[in-house]
Amino acid sequence: MRAQTKIPPPSRQRPPFRTNGERGESYKKPPKRTPVSTSDLTFTNRIRDKHTPIMSTGAGKTVCVTGASGYIASWLVKLLLSRGYIVRASVRDPNDPRKTEHLRALDGASERLQLFKANLLEEGSFDSVVQGCDGVFHTASPKELIDPAVKGTLNVLNSCAKTQSIKRVVLTSSIAAVAYNGKPRTPEVVLDETWFSNPDFCRETKLWYVVSKTLAEDAAWKLAKEKGMDMVTINPAMVIGPLLQPTLNTSAAAVLSIMKGRAKDNGIHALERFLSHQEMNINKMTSVYLEWNSVFDLASHI
Repeated sequence: MRAQTKIPPPSRQRPPFRTNGERGESYKKPPKRTPVSTSDLTFTNRIRDKHTPIMSTGAGKTVCVTGASGYIASWLVKLLLSRGYIVRASVRDPNDPRKTEHLRALDGASERLQLFKANLLEEGSFDSVVQGCDGVFHTASPKELIDPAVKGTLNVLNSCAKTQSIKRVVLTSSIAAVAYNGKPRTPEVVLDETWFSNPDFCRETKLWYVVSKTLAEDAAWKLAKEKGMDMVTINPAMVIGPLLQPTLNTSAAAVLSIMKGRAKDNGIHALERFLSHQEMNINKMTSVYLEWNSVFDLASHI
């Protein structure tokens, strides 16, 4: 029987880790960090160094990171390299310095980072990328919503299913896939891998991003079960922390937009909830507020 763990009250609820065999790790409060002045020009580097693992646990192992030029993925690549892994990273265009310079500059990149061009929407595009890998971190997501999101996820997983060396696939999903379903959130409610947002409700309220993430993860679980793959999903909320890539990620852009007084211009649903930590009722369905996750904590799931 699958072990079940009661979720904390709504005011403390955290995004779940999902696995196809167990509940997954409970959220642990990150260790306190030594305060430093933001005026210190070495602030970012000191934080990065403090969260860079010293142990080399991946020597001789090969992993794939899809969408490697992205915010979370860039940190995954950095931490994987620091642990001795050989990293096969997919990007849209390996020859675009805006997408790859920060990756090539990482410690260990010249020896153990391999960049590949791959198209999420092209069937078989990831076959050569995942070949010989021990694990796959799928973080890539198409700009287009719903159908492309589902197709892209399935294309990557189908490539993984063809590769016998892969022991586990880690899918970066979103809290959007679990937060909008109308179910009660009380201490007695058990949260497991069947907890998803309600696509019909999300279509009615035009939450298209939520629909895309929900359908993509649901399709991934069905395929993983069909193919007998060991898969884990992580469901972060808004992710903040130092940037490795030269462009703003969605969460940082949201904060910047609020600071500039343009919170309504960035298309993110109900930004005020992120700051107020309050729940809202939409069409008689409770919509949980979103919390902020440190990119260090999120990337440490490796």
